[in-house]
Amino acid sequence: MKMKIYVAGSFTTSKGVKKVLELQNILGKAGFEVLNQLEAFDYTVVEDFRAEVELGKRIVENDLDLLEQVDVIVALADEPSFGIGAEVFYAKQILKKTIIAIVTKPAKSPWVISNANVILETYSVEELIQVLKDSFRNRRRELPS
Repeated sequence: MKMKIYVAGSFTTSKGVKKVLELQNILGKAGFEVLNQLEAFDYTVVEDFRAEVELGKRIVENDLDLLEQVDVIVALADEPSFGIGAEVFYAKQILKKTIIAIVTKPAKSPWVISNANVILETYSVEELIQVLKDSFRNRRRELPS
């Protein structure tokens, strides 16, 4: 059974979108099952959700559904994002999921930090993959036999 991962990140800039997609690709190649929130809706081009209320509702429903399916949320939390904060809070507080936050810059908000199980202060794919593998091994040990 593969660990299922959701990568949360800021979609307000093309740089943020690229970073999420790159990490999803890397984690997929490393053997993890990555659920991609952009497969259902490519909303990265929406400039103002006030004009796209129904699309916004469908996106939120889709993202919450994906969060329910995964084992771990990896949050790329260098850029402020309402979405990252909401996803991390919901996944941790309601769904009791594991949160790994990658925060390489000063954190201007406590929301992601206070809900993270693990905080990585450098963007090291190798370190992230090791933390994910350790998390999966520990989780499997906790399962009743």
